[in-house]
Amino acid sequence: QAIKADLLHLLLTRKGQRLYNPDFGTDLLQYIYEPFDGITFESIRSEIENSVKTYLPQVNLDTLTVEESGLSEFAALVTIQFTITDDIFQSTEIITLNL
Repeated sequence: QAIKADLLHLLLTRKGQRLYNPDFGTDLLQYIYEPFDGITFESIRSEIENSVKTYLPQVNLDTLTVEESGLSEFAALVTIQFTITDDIFQSTEIITLNL
C-alpha cells in the first residue's frame, strides 16, 4: 500500500513543487484542455514512464493505457497496471486516474 501511495504521490505532484528536488513529479496538469489525440496520449505515457523509472525503480509498469474519458471531451482516462518487486515480495496493482 505504501508503494501504491508513493506512485500516486509521484503522479499527482507537479514538477518544481518540491523545494530540494524540483524534478520530482510529473507535468500531467499541463495536458488539461489540450486536444486529446494520439500525440497528447503518447506524451502523457512518456511523462509517466520516465518519472516512474527515475523515482520508483521497484515499480514495473505492466500496462499503461491513456484513452478518452466518457466524462468530458477534455478528459483522459489513465489506467496503470504495475508490479511491485521488492526482494522476494511481488504484488500487482491497478490505478485509474481521470485527468
